[in-house]
Amino acid sequence: MVIRKFLLSVMTLAMVSLAGFADPLPYVVTAKDTLESIVQKTGVPWTFLKKSNPGLERTALAEGTKLVVPEAYQVKPGDTFYSLGRRWKISPSQLMAWNAISSPQQLVAGSILYIPPQKLNSDLHWPETVVPQGPEGLLKMAQFPVRKGYFYSVCNGTVLYKGDYAGLGPVILIENEKNLVFAFGNFQQSEVKYGENVKKGQKLGTLSSQMGLIFFVSQKGKPLDPFQGGFW
Repeated sequence: MVIRKFLLSVMTLAMVSLAGFADPLPYVVTAKDTLESIVQKTGVPWTFLKKSNPGLERTALAEGTKLVVPEAYQVKPGDTFYSLGRRWKISPSQLMAWNAISSPQQLVAGSILYIPPQKLNSDLHWPETVVPQGPEGLLKMAQFPVRKGYFYSVCNGTVLYKGDYAGLGPVILIENEKNLVFAFGNFQQSEVKYGENVKKGQKLGTLSSQMGLIFFVSQKGKPLDPFQGGFW
Protein backbone atom coordinates (compact mmCIF):
# COMPACT_ATOMS: atom_id res chain seq x y z
CA MET A 1 0.00 0.00 0.00
CA VAL A 2 2.83 2.43 0.88
CA ILE A 3 4.59 1.77 -2.42
CA ARG A 4 1.33 2.14 -4.36
CA LYS A 5 0.53 5.49 -2.69
CA PHE A 6 4.06 6.70 -3.37
CA LEU A 7 3.91 5.77 -7.05
CA LEU A 8 0.49 7.38 -7.44
CA SER A 9 1.72 10.62 -5.86
CA VAL A 10 4.81 10.99 -8.02
CA MET A 11 2.88 10.47 -11.26
CA THR A 12 1.30 13.92 -10.74
CA LEU A 13 4.57 15.73 -10.13
CA ALA A 14 6.14 18.08 -12.65
CA MET A 15 9.55 17.82 -14.32
CA VAL A 16 12.36 20.28 -14.85
CA SER A 17 14.54 21.26 -17.82
CA LEU A 18 18.24 21.59 -17.08
CA ALA A 19 21.27 20.85 -19.27
CA GLY A 20 24.85 21.98 -19.61
CA PHE A 21 27.66 23.57 -17.65
CA ALA A 22 29.73 26.74 -17.70
CA ASP A 23 32.30 27.01 -20.48
CA PRO A 24 35.83 26.75 -19.04
CA LEU A 25 38.24 29.70 -19.23
CA PRO A 26 41.76 28.72 -20.41
CA TYR A 27 45.03 29.75 -18.78
CA VAL A 28 48.38 29.01 -20.40
CA VAL A 29 51.24 28.33 -17.97
CA THR A 30 54.34 30.50 -18.51
CA ALA A 31 57.98 29.66 -17.74
CA LYS A 32 57.96 31.84 -14.61
CA ASP A 33 54.67 30.52 -13.24
CA THR A 34 54.43 28.76 -9.91
CA LEU A 35 51.40 27.30 -8.19
CA GLU A 36 51.13 30.42 -6.06
CA SER A 37 51.37 32.81 -9.03
CA ILE A 38 48.69 30.92 -10.98
CA VAL A 39 46.35 30.96 -8.00
CA GLN A 40 47.00 34.70 -7.61
CA LYS A 41 46.51 35.48 -11.31
CA THR A 42 43.33 33.44 -11.72
CA GLY A 43 41.89 34.11 -8.28
CA VAL A 44 40.90 30.45 -8.06
CA PRO A 45 42.06 28.27 -5.13
CA TRP A 46 44.28 25.30 -5.94
CA THR A 47 41.51 22.90 -4.86
CA PHE A 48 39.22 24.06 -7.68
CA LEU A 49 42.03 24.28 -10.24
CA LYS A 50 42.90 20.64 -9.53
CA LYS A 51 39.23 19.58 -9.69
CA SER A 52 38.92 21.35 -13.05
CA ASN A 53 42.07 19.70 -14.40
CA PRO A 54 42.05 15.99 -13.44
CA GLY A 55 45.56 14.61 -13.08
CA LEU A 56 47.14 18.00 -12.48
CA GLU A 57 49.86 17.98 -9.81
CA ARG A 58 51.65 20.84 -8.06
CA THR A 59 54.96 19.77 -9.64
CA ALA A 60 53.56 19.32 -13.18
CA LEU A 61 53.18 22.95 -14.27
CA ALA A 62 55.15 22.80 -17.51
CA GLU A 63 55.36 25.89 -19.70
CA GLY A 64 52.61 25.91 -22.31
CA THR A 65 50.25 23.74 -20.28
CA LYS A 66 46.65 24.88 -20.81
CA LEU A 67 44.65 24.92 -17.60
CA VAL A 68 40.88 25.02 -17.34
CA VAL A 69 39.88 27.79 -14.94
CA PRO A 70 36.36 27.50 -13.50
CA GLU A 71 34.14 30.56 -13.45
CA ALA A 72 33.76 32.28 -10.05
CA TYR A 73 30.48 33.84 -8.92
CA GLN A 74 29.79 36.04 -5.90
CA VAL A 75 26.45 35.13 -4.34
CA LYS A 76 23.87 37.93 -4.25
CA PRO A 77 20.93 38.42 -1.85
CA GLY A 78 18.00 36.37 -3.05
CA ASP A 79 20.12 33.80 -4.89
CA THR A 80 19.19 30.15 -4.44
CA PHE A 81 20.83 27.00 -5.75
CA TYR A 82 17.77 26.58 -7.96
CA SER A 83 18.08 30.06 -9.53
CA LEU A 84 21.84 29.68 -9.95
CA GLY A 85 21.36 26.24 -11.46
CA ARG A 86 18.93 27.71 -13.97
CA ARG A 87 21.44 30.43 -14.82
CA TRP A 88 24.26 28.01 -15.65
CA LYS A 89 22.04 25.12 -16.69
CA ILE A 90 23.38 22.81 -14.00
CA SER A 91 21.51 20.86 -11.33
CA PRO A 92 21.54 22.41 -7.83
CA SER A 93 22.89 19.16 -6.37
CA GLN A 94 25.88 19.24 -8.72
CA LEU A 95 26.60 22.88 -7.90
CA MET A 96 26.44 22.12 -4.17
CA ALA A 97 28.65 19.04 -4.44
CA TRP A 98 31.25 20.90 -6.53
CA ASN A 99 31.52 23.56 -3.83
CA ALA A 100 31.45 21.06 -0.92
CA ILE A 101 28.16 22.46 0.39
CA SER A 102 25.84 20.00 2.11
CA SER A 103 22.76 22.19 2.71
CA PRO A 104 20.96 24.93 0.71
CA GLN A 105 20.93 27.02 3.91
CA GLN A 106 24.72 27.39 3.61
CA LEU A 107 24.31 29.70 0.61
CA VAL A 108 25.29 33.14 1.95
CA ALA A 109 25.31 36.47 0.10
CA GLY A 110 28.88 37.61 -0.55
CA SER A 111 30.37 34.12 -0.65
CA ILE A 112 32.07 32.78 -3.77
CA LEU A 113 30.89 29.78 -5.76
CA TYR A 114 32.84 28.06 -8.52
CA ILE A 115 31.01 26.67 -11.54
CA PRO A 116 31.95 23.20 -12.87
CA PRO A 117 33.49 23.36 -16.36
CA GLN A 118 31.45 21.79 -19.15
CA LYS A 119 33.91 18.96 -19.75
CA LEU A 120 33.34 17.68 -16.21
CA ASN A 121 29.67 16.87 -16.74
CA SER A 122 29.80 13.21 -15.74
CA ASP A 123 28.25 12.86 -12.31
CA LEU A 124 27.18 9.61 -10.66
CA HIS A 125 24.97 11.59 -8.30
CA TRP A 126 22.62 11.03 -11.22
CA PRO A 127 21.55 7.70 -12.65
CA GLU A 128 22.88 8.82 -16.04
CA THR A 129 25.94 10.82 -17.07
CA VAL A 130 23.73 13.56 -18.54
CA VAL A 131 21.54 16.17 -16.84
CA PRO A 132 17.78 15.49 -16.94
CA GLN A 133 15.35 17.72 -18.80
CA GLY A 134 11.61 18.18 -19.33
CA PRO A 135 8.84 20.82 -19.11
CA GLU A 136 9.31 23.61 -16.58
CA GLY A 137 7.58 23.11 -13.26
CA LEU A 138 8.08 22.04 -9.68
CA LEU A 139 11.33 20.20 -9.00
CA LYS A 140 9.92 16.88 -7.94
CA MET A 141 10.54 14.51 -10.81
CA ALA A 142 13.39 14.45 -13.33
CA GLN A 143 13.22 12.94 -16.80
CA PHE A 144 16.31 12.26 -18.87
CA PRO A 145 16.60 12.58 -22.66
CA VAL A 146 16.03 9.45 -24.72
CA ARG A 147 19.41 7.86 -25.38
CA LYS A 148 21.20 4.50 -25.57
CA GLY A 149 23.19 3.10 -22.66
CA TYR A 150 22.70 2.21 -19.02
CA PHE A 151 21.53 3.74 -15.76
CA TYR A 152 23.14 3.42 -12.35
CA SER A 153 22.35 3.47 -8.65
CA VAL A 154 22.83 6.86 -6.98
CA CYS A 155 23.30 5.30 -3.52
CA ASN A 156 24.12 2.22 -1.48
CA GLY A 157 20.85 0.52 -0.63
CA THR A 158 18.39 -2.34 -1.07
CA VAL A 159 15.98 -2.99 -3.93
CA LEU A 160 12.62 -2.31 -2.26
CA TYR A 161 10.44 -2.89 -5.33
CA LYS A 162 10.87 -4.16 -8.87
CA GLY A 163 7.98 -4.46 -11.30
CA ASP A 164 5.71 -2.73 -13.81
CA TYR A 165 3.44 0.16 -12.93
CA ALA A 166 0.84 1.90 -15.11
CA GLY A 167 2.15 5.17 -16.52
CA LEU A 168 5.75 4.51 -15.51
CA GLY A 169 6.45 1.19 -17.16
CA PRO A 170 9.08 -0.91 -15.35
CA VAL A 171 10.04 0.58 -11.99
CA ILE A 172 12.87 -0.01 -9.50
CA LEU A 173 12.79 1.45 -5.97
CA ILE A 174 15.99 1.49 -3.91
CA GLU A 175 15.97 2.42 -0.20
CA ASN A 176 19.12 3.55 1.61
CA GLU A 177 20.00 3.53 5.31
CA LYS A 178 18.40 6.98 5.77
CA ASN A 179 15.04 5.60 4.56
CA LEU A 180 15.33 7.62 1.37
CA VAL A 181 13.69 5.87 -1.57
CA PHE A 182 15.17 6.45 -5.05
CA ALA A 183 12.88 5.50 -7.92
CA PHE A 184 13.75 4.73 -11.54
CA GLY A 185 11.13 4.26 -14.28
CA ASN A 186 10.76 4.01 -18.06
CA PHE A 187 13.74 1.76 -18.75
CA GLN A 188 14.10 -1.23 -21.04
CA GLN A 189 15.62 -3.92 -18.82
CA SER A 190 16.87 -4.25 -15.25
CA GLU A 191 19.86 -6.21 -13.97
CA VAL A 192 18.96 -6.33 -10.26
CA LYS A 193 16.58 -8.43 -8.20
CA TYR A 194 14.08 -7.63 -5.47
CA GLY A 195 15.84 -7.57 -2.10
CA GLU A 196 19.31 -7.25 -3.65
CA ASN A 197 21.86 -4.98 -1.96
CA VAL A 198 23.36 -2.53 -4.46
CA LYS A 199 26.23 -0.04 -4.33
CA LYS A 200 26.41 3.54 -5.55
CA GLY A 201 27.46 3.58 -9.19
CA GLN A 202 26.34 -0.03 -9.78
CA LYS A 203 24.68 -0.63 -13.14
CA LEU A 204 20.95 -1.19 -12.64
CA GLY A 205 19.84 -1.79 -16.20
CA THR A 206 19.49 -0.70 -19.83
CA LEU A 207 17.86 2.55 -20.95
CA SER A 208 14.81 2.53 -23.19
CA SER A 209 15.29 3.60 -26.81
CA GLN A 210 11.80 5.12 -26.88
CA MET A 211 11.25 6.88 -23.54
CA GLY A 212 13.57 8.86 -21.27
CA LEU A 213 14.44 7.51 -17.83
CA ILE A 214 12.34 8.94 -14.97
CA PHE A 215 13.99 9.55 -11.58
CA PHE A 216 12.50 10.74 -8.30
CA VAL A 217 13.15 10.64 -4.55
CA SER A 218 10.96 10.29 -1.46
CA GLN A 219 11.29 9.84 2.28
CA LYS A 220 8.57 8.17 4.32
CA GLY A 221 6.13 8.62 1.45
CA LYS A 222 6.87 12.34 0.96
CA PRO A 223 8.30 13.29 -2.46
CA LEU A 224 11.54 15.29 -2.27
CA ASP A 225 13.34 17.56 -4.70
CA PRO A 226 15.94 15.36 -6.47
CA PHE A 227 18.01 18.43 -7.39
CA GLN A 228 18.56 19.74 -3.87
CA GLY A 229 21.45 17.41 -3.08
CA GLY A 230 22.48 16.11 0.33
CA PHE A 231 20.74 12.78 -0.28
CA TRP A 232 23.93 10.88 -1.17
